[in-house]
Amino acid sequence: MKISIVVPVYNAEKYLTNCLDSLVNQTYKDYEIVVINDGSTDQSKLILDQYANKHNCMVVYHQENQGQAKARNKGVELAQGEFICFVDSDDTITLDALEQLVNKQEENNDDIVWCNAKTLRDQTDGLLDEHLIYHADSNKLYFLNNMGPWRKIIRKSLITNNHLEFPTFARYEDIAVMPALACVAHGISYIETPLFLYNMHDDSLMHQSKYSPKLDAIFGAMEYLHEVVERFGALDSYHQELEWLYIEHLLHAASLRYFPFAEGRSGLAKIVDIMQKQYPGWMKNPYYQTRNWKFKLICRLFYKKRYGLLRILLK
Repeated sequence: MKISIVVPVYNAEKYLTNCLDSLVNQTYKDYEIVVINDGSTDQSKLILDQYANKHNCMVVYHQENQGQAKARNKGVELAQGEFICFVDSDDTITLDALEQLVNKQEENNDDIVWCNAKTLRDQTDGLLDEHLIYHADSNKLYFLNNMGPWRKIIRKSLITNNHLEFPTFARYEDIAVMPALACVAHGISYIETPLFLYNMHDDSLMHQSKYSPKLDAIFGAMEYLHEVVERFGALDSYHQELEWLYIEHLLHAASLRYFPFAEGRSGLAKIVDIMQKQYPGWMKNPYYQTRNWKFKLICRLFYKKRYGLLRILLK
């Protein structure tokens, strides 16, 4: 079997039928759908069982709620395909998505093929890779732009032979693993056509009105990613790329999430401490240099702990 689509599901009844319809009707036929029902308490279990009874290509595994990371790991364990394709239960893929991904993979026998995606929020859509961070090296292009497991096919042995699993953090388990695949992949290709439709929700940590200790999971995720890249012997060759991910996801994004809350001050201080110790020359990073003035100013002000100016800038 060529492809195993792995779908973790938890209380997804609102979106699930649209997702499954896009999966069971693929033009490409050499695939299976492995769904991990992670202890759903809504109608998801009923919907999944109905689809599994109707479609032979679909297998459903029911487990007690253990979180998305363990659900994905179980899906990889059960998958029979040569390649893994992760799909979130609130997303859909085009009916020819697998066909296009496989055709591209077979051109050069790639380990990974990834694609563009449409993003949907409030009935408006756009292209996810509108602001793609470019690199001529296809592996580094992937490293810089792939935090999540979706919108790609991955050779299963790339995950299992390198003993990679999604760690069970409260959040951000994706960034801990996915970029590092570039360090060991033999051949990565990109398709500009958007083959995935990504539903963006406003229930993320960025939009929460109250402080959440789950924010601290970003530290474990970035440390885990650093350790994996080091284990692969790629710290030197991917130094600038890894430094950029620390700038983007710690100094910029995580700082913005901590900033509105008094409880977040310790997190802000920890970010600066990490950057000072691990990447003291971060302002010279070539990817940082390509960002707009506001991005760069926000990073510098957080680094220098100029919170008064930040409040004015972010109003």
